[in-house]
Amino acid sequence: KAKFTMASDVVKVTSPSYDIKAAVRGNTATVELRSGKAAMDRDLIVEAEMSASDAPVAFVSKNGRRHTAMVRFIPDLKRHRGTSGPKEAVFVVDCSGSMQGDSIAETKRALERCMGSLSPGDRFNAVSFNTGHAMLFPESRAFGQETLEEAVSFVRNLRAEGGTEIMNPLRAVLEGRVDAKDTLNIILLTDGEVSNDRQVIEYVRGKKCRVFGFGMGSASNSYLLRGLADATGGAAEFVYQGENLENKVLRQFSRLGSPAIEDIRVKWSGDVEQAPATIRAVFDGEAVVVMGLSKSGCPKKATLLARMPDGKTVRWSVRMPRPVSSELP
Repeated sequence: KAKFTMASDVVKVTSPSYDIKAAVRGNTATVELRSGKAAMDRDLIVEAEMSASDAPVAFVSKNGRRHTAMVRFIPDLKRHRGTSGPKEAVFVVDCSGSMQGDSIAETKRALERCMGSLSPGDRFNAVSFNTGHAMLFPESRAFGQETLEEAVSFVRNLRAEGGTEIMNPLRAVLEGRVDAKDTLNIILLTDGEVSNDRQVIEYVRGKKCRVFGFGMGSASNSYLLRGLADATGGAAEFVYQGENLENKVLRQFSRLGSPAIEDIRVKWSGDVEQAPATIRAVFDGEAVVVMGLSKSGCPKKATLLARMPDGKTVRWSVRMPRPVSSELP
């Protein structure tokens, strides 16, 4: 049995990996396995749908002079969406032997849905990889009915075989973009069974790209996918058997429409130790949750700041409420 409390009211609680039952009361939910027992041979994933509220929220607990604050921001970037014009997206697809079975079938379905989510004016390409790699087009082309049909044919002919050599296709995609002004969006679909994940993460760090990963299957390499997202300001989603793939594809493509923001930080009023220390990415309408520890009294305010592609700084602020005591009786 597990109990969790959210910043706003819980509307619905589900799990794609286990049959659960949930009792919801306001912003608190209690979850347990419906059968009472189950073999824990896969991740227990619990998804909670919250009531709509974009206002920043703060909670503070107090123990002596120590104050622990949790703040949640939901940035509204709608007026900044599309400021950089049509986007360029390259799909990098794992076709190694470890993707055989359900993983390659889910990957093909995800790819077709992803490609169909592009907009007129966007440019795109695809590269499949196993021991070697193959490009759909010599270079990115404009999205349209003809190029979409070529891409769908490319996807449907993919076969899972061979090893997992991810570095060379990434080099093929990124080489020659040293002076590129626009940020390239890389959509990576893989189970991530590679032996050089650290080298791959360091290779993309500092490149003019964002990696949006889909981890395919229950054993996908979360270290690689989250590491690539953190290093580039992208995001990672994990696709498990039985999940609603549509929602995850739409969520990733919504992120692609958010501008590539830099210099993201939280400014506290007071001396506060923050976790996570660094915020890698901010996307329109998605929660940014940060914890802060102060040993010298309660901070009065927290402000999320970020620099937009045009150089302007945007900010969202929240004032701290009265602290709740967490001292033991």
